[in-house]
Amino acid sequence: MSLVYPQNNRKHVSLIIKPTHNCNLACKYCYIHENAENGFMTQETLENVIAKPLEIFDHVSFIWHGGEPLSMPLGFYQNVVNKQKNYQHKKIGNCFQTNATLLTDEYLDFCETNKFSLGFSLDGYKEVNDKTRVFKNYKSCFERTIDSIRKAKKRKLGDGIIVVVNKLNIDEILQIYEFAKKEELNLKLNPLIQSGNAIKNYSDLSIKPKEYGEMLIKLFNRWYNEDTTIRIDPLEEIIGNIISGKTFGCNYSSSCQNNFLSIGPQGDIYPCGRFDGIADFKLGNINHDDLSKIINSNKRKRWQTRSESLDKCSKCEYKSICNGGCMHNAYLQRGDIFDRDFYCPSYKMIFNHLSQIIDQELILAEVET
Repeated sequence: MSLVYPQNNRKHVSLIIKPTHNCNLACKYCYIHENAENGFMTQETLENVIAKPLEIFDHVSFIWHGGEPLSMPLGFYQNVVNKQKNYQHKKIGNCFQTNATLLTDEYLDFCETNKFSLGFSLDGYKEVNDKTRVFKNYKSCFERTIDSIRKAKKRKLGDGIIVVVNKLNIDEILQIYEFAKKEELNLKLNPLIQSGNAIKNYSDLSIKPKEYGEMLIKLFNRWYNEDTTIRIDPLEEIIGNIISGKTFGCNYSSSCQNNFLSIGPQGDIYPCGRFDGIADFKLGNINHDDLSKIINSNKRKRWQTRSESLDKCSKCEYKSICNGGCMHNAYLQRGDIFDRDFYCPSYKMIFNHLSQIIDQELILAEVET
C-alpha cells in the first residue's frame, strides 16, 4: 500500500472556503452550526479570499466546501480562475468537496480544463446511503451521486468518498468497503460529530468510541490482508504515523493551526470549517481585517500550543503520533479544545492493534533477510 505524505511547509496553507452554507440535501448528520453565515459569497469577498492569502503564502490550496459548493453558478468559479491568474508565480491548488448531485458535464469540463480535483461525500451503497443522505424532499440521491462520481473517475478528476460513520452504518462497514472496491473508490472515514443536524438526531446516530475503534480494527483486518489498491483514511495515516514517528492528517497534527483556515460566505475566518458559526472561535473577517495579524494573533498562537498543553495525554505512549486528536471533537464533547478528542479511546485501540501488526511484520522482514 502507498502512503501520501503531506507537506510541512510553513509557507503553505490550506483554505477551506465556503461560498455558501446552502445545500440541496438534508443529511441527518450535517454538521453546519445554526449560527453559521447565511447567503452567498460576493465578488468583493471572493477577491479578498484569493488575493490576501496569495500575498502572504507561496503555496495555497483552496478547498471549495460548504454547504454544497456547486450550488454556486459556474461563473463564480470562472472568476476564481481569472483572479488566480494574477498569481501565476505562486503554487495554487483547487478542490471541490461535493455531494456530486449538481455535478454537470459543464462543471466536469471546467474541472478538467482548470485542474480542479473533486472529493465526494457518499455513505456507501444505496440502501445504507439512503438512511442518512437524501434530497430535501426525502428522495434518494444515490443514483445521481454515483453516476456523477463515475463520470468524474473516467476523467481522472477524483476517486475518493467521505463516509460519516454513525449508528446507522457502522455495522455495514465491510459491505461499504466491498462497494468501494467494486467502484474503485478510496475511503475516508469520519466519525460522527455532535454538531448541527447531528444534535437533533444524536440518539439515532451516535456511536461510542469503543464501537468506532472496534469498527476500524475489523476493517483493517479485512483490508490489510487483501490484495487491493483501495486506500483507507485514517488507516493509512495511522500506519504512516507509527512507522515514521511523525504525524500525518489534521486529526493527529501537533497543530492543525499551522496549516488550515476556514472562510465563510460573508468572509468570517475560523480555525477550521467545523468551527464556523461558533463565536468564540471567530478570528476576524477577510474583508475588514489584516490576514497577517489574524495568522499571528494571540488567540491563534494559543491554539497552536494545544498539543503541548494536554496534560492528560502526557503519559500516553501514543502522544507523539496523536497529539490529543481533533480539537473540534474535544470542544464539542468535552467543552474545551485543551482536552482530549472524544474518540481518544478508539484511537488507542487502533494504534495498539496496528503497532502489534507492524512489529510482527518488521520481525518477519528481519528473519527473511
